[in-house]
Amino acid sequence: SHMRHWQFVDVRSPGEFQSGHIPGAVNIPLFSDEERAIIGTLYKQHSPDAALREGLKMAGSHMLSYLKKLQMRLCVS
Repeated sequence: SHMRHWQFVDVRSPGEFQSGHIPGAVNIPLFSDEERAIIGTLYKQHSPDAALREGLKMAGSHMLSYLKKLQMRLCVS
């Protein structure tokens, strides 16, 4: 029988991850704590749409880095 190995990847900001996460999960955040604050402020002061657009812009610029971090984490596990 084949044993399956699962790795939970938590994409929340480092501060959110630090406040609580699934045991054994790795944190590969989509946003830094500072970026999360910017998006949250846009959401509250402007609109959900403005926050979504900024979040997509920020996340898109980080995609290559995310992929490299994920590959490194999965190879180590």
